[in-house]
Amino acid sequence: MMAFEIDVMTLIKIVGALGAGYIGWRRWVDFESNRLFNKYVKASDFAYKLAEKTNKDQLEALGRKYGIAAFTGDVRLSLKQRERILSATDPIKHIEVYKKCAHLVDVTEQGNELFEWKEKRHNNKAWRSVLKIFYFGIYTLSVMAYLKLPDIVPSFFNMLITKFEVHTLSGKVLFHCVYGAVFFIIAYFGITQGMKIKSAESLIENNNAIRESDGERT
Repeated sequence: MMAFEIDVMTLIKIVGALGAGYIGWRRWVDFESNRLFNKYVKASDFAYKLAEKTNKDQLEALGRKYGIAAFTGDVRLSLKQRERILSATDPIKHIEVYKKCAHLVDVTEQGNELFEWKEKRHNNKAWRSVLKIFYFGIYTLSVMAYLKLPDIVPSFFNMLITKFEVHTLSGKVLFHCVYGAVFFIIAYFGITQGMKIKSAESLIENNNAIRESDGERT
């Protein structure tokens, strides 16, 4: 009975630690995603206030540049690129999409096309299809492996439990948490990479097609 009570207390600590870790991780992600925005917003406000006091047009222009940078969030973009991205067909939605797949697409500085693939091979639809099948395949196989591995190869699964000397209730729970976390990370990687390619495709196709049909020239 005493051993069971100890196991339960250990289990509570493990669950609490995992919960605290997840909350901390979410807070850090939110902080990182908003830090650049808040930084540029403050700089923009300060530049505008200083412009009012000094009547300096340069400071007002600087405030505008910081304001645009706050929305786009990518410090690598040139001023021309930041201004261009505001002309997206759905600026609020597409700026957020761009932030998620900025490693895949570039913002053009001129012409009808607003976005283009960074790597030329991504222009090939067949290549993109192969990548999506690969990444979604990783996701599917990871989920299936997590659910079916103990049934398909029980000897291997039991060998892992024996090797790590998992005997107590809390030990088994911790083992399954770690075991599940490994497959979750692999599955999460696969689904996010696949979705980023799909999002980049939609971003490029939606904006470029509409801009070309409107006959826009810049």
